[in-house]
Amino acid sequence: MKARTILAILIIGIFILCTLNAGFVSITEVELNPAGSDSGNEWVELYSKKEISLDKWKLVNQDDGEIILNFSFSDYYVFEFESQWLDNKDEKVCLIDAEGDEVDCTEVFADSVNNDKTWQLCDGDWFLIEESDGKKNDCESISEREENEDREDETVNEDDENEINKKPNYENLT
Repeated sequence: MKARTILAILIIGIFILCTLNAGFVSITEVELNPAGSDSGNEWVELYSKKEISLDKWKLVNQDDGEIILNFSFSDYYVFEFESQWLDNKDEKVCLIDAEGDEVDCTEVFADSVNNDKTWQLCDGDWFLIEESDGKKNDCESISEREENEDREDETVNEDDENEINKKPNYENLT
């Protein structure tokens, strides 16, 4: 009986450790189309709560281009590409560990405007907003913008409703 209990505790412990390490590193921001030239100005932001070595890890893009990584970091790290590496449409970036396992992958992105907006991960969804490279993403601006859009929608709906409820003016009809 004690052996089974110990075995069960060990299995649960291993499962918990594997689960904790699964989301250890994530891609949190991607600059596809920076202001000016793309070459040397595109980048990907990675995040890890703890120090981690990315020795022999790689970034892979939608065209199966690969960049081998060889550095350690914690917190936010901005990896800058030396030349144009990301496409402005139909682009995706994946982080692959040294064993060849996919650790994280973005959605497929498009960014047709040369500006300072980047694709940022906020609460599990990706948004194209003003860049925040090297620091926490500005997810609060998204909820503020959504609240403002909701207010605008309500205003438009009220105006539409007022238009609909207006009585026709038959006085000027001939």
